[in-house]
Amino acid sequence: MIARAISGSLAVFEDGGQVYKVLVPSDFTTIRITGLPQNATIGYIETMLDRVGTDQSEICIRVASNGTPRLLCAYLRLGCSTVGSVLSEELESPWSRLGFYSKLKASPVPTRLSSVSGTSRGVDFHKVIFFWYRSTKTATLKYADEDTASITCSNFNEGYYRVMGEQLKCSPVLSDLQTDQNHRFLCILRNVPASADEEDILTTMDEKHTPEKLDFSVASYGASDEMTSNFVKELCSAIGPLESWEPVQDLRPLTKRVKVRA
Repeated sequence: MIARAISGSLAVFEDGGQVYKVLVPSDFTTIRITGLPQNATIGYIETMLDRVGTDQSEICIRVASNGTPRLLCAYLRLGCSTVGSVLSEELESPWSRLGFYSKLKASPVPTRLSSVSGTSRGVDFHKVIFFWYRSTKTATLKYADEDTASITCSNFNEGYYRVMGEQLKCSPVLSDLQTDQNHRFLCILRNVPASADEEDILTTMDEKHTPEKLDFSVASYGASDEMTSNFVKELCSAIGPLESWEPVQDLRPLTKRVKVRA
């Protein structure tokens, strides 16, 4: 599950982006611990919680530093609204009697679920890195008439004809094959989805532009970066809004990679 702070509330999402529950600040307790040693870490706070037998499965811990000289404090956000004073006392009492921890204080503070510098923190974004492979193939539409081939290419390039909903680039080519002089005018469609078949192409076209022949190449991983990037972006956007989309060049030649904040 993923938790995200939205307009002062915390939404918890299941797989696929379905909302599991929505929480507001009054559903939580936030405790601030001050007077910590300079080397205190999240692990240090977890040890303190273990000592008092506190279940940590629903506790969010953040250690922050403020001011000069550097002063450490910790914020504990618990998924229960009734334990603030009791847990603060349990955390403070065993330690404050020791000289080294004499300044340690634990006290409830207001819970804020939005990102506020220096106070509490909500989880506003998740960065996800995708790697993907997407195979494509080339379709060759063969015509005996040059004008028909030219119009067909224009219709694909302008988006009037689409294959499986995608706009593809089409290049007109004059064939020099002596074995097929009856179909010298070709339309070369690149980046055709590997799953597309003859029907997926012919049903998008006017009948008068139907080619005399239609051939496919063997599927490969030569799809353009723009096409594959747009395809994956659409899949991500279908789950929820994206805060940023950053394509990245990957060292592996057949792999496409992108960083997403959502």
